[in-house]
Amino acid sequence: MVDRVAHYHQLQLENEALRQQLAELERRVQLTEEYRLENIRLRAMLNFGENLADHFDMLAARVVARNPSNWRQTLTIDRGRNHGLREGMAVITPKGVVGRLGTVGERSAEVVLILDHEGALGGMIQSTRFPGIVESTGDKDIPLQMIQLPHDSPVKENQTVITSGLGGIFPKGLRIGYVVEVVDEPNGLMKKALIMPFVDFDRIEEVFVILSEKGGE
Repeated sequence: MVDRVAHYHQLQLENEALRQQLAELERRVQLTEEYRLENIRLRAMLNFGENLADHFDMLAARVVARNPSNWRQTLTIDRGRNHGLREGMAVITPKGVVGRLGTVGERSAEVVLILDHEGALGGMIQSTRFPGIVESTGDKDIPLQMIQLPHDSPVKENQTVITSGLGGIFPKGLRIGYVVEVVDEPNGLMKKALIMPFVDFDRIEEVFVILSEKGGE
């Protein structure tokens, strides 16, 4: 009887040891996958930065916080005045426009997203060069819209929307999103285009801040 109890106790110890080994193995696998995904993201950032190096001076930054408010759409990054940042600078990723810098501290800065009610910017249809104002809809499913479009403007679904360069913050030609629907305004004179952004704002981890355009200030 004593031997049987001892054997059972030994099995428990061995099972616990195996569980700990399995947990450690799973942790290592998760870390390996996280490193792999981070490497993919950073490689995309590097390639993107190199492709734009002839056009812009840029600084890479990491997202360190998100504003949980439903009213404001902002992020916080780990770069600030000490790194040459100032309010109003454009923030982008390899996928497209993110927003502009709001309040800038010494070592961190607020990014006001283009999804924010204060995040409007000048845009245009890439293929037709037709301009408009891109602003938030306040809707999570289709968060952007291009407004002030004449009723006869050549806007249709799946067209790419880019920055127009008007307004002095965002350089011309940066990707914003694509048209998913064109809607007539109630007055019958204007219409608007609903836009799906290229950037997945829930998954941003790294960004670029445009410090200046080459040949600019």
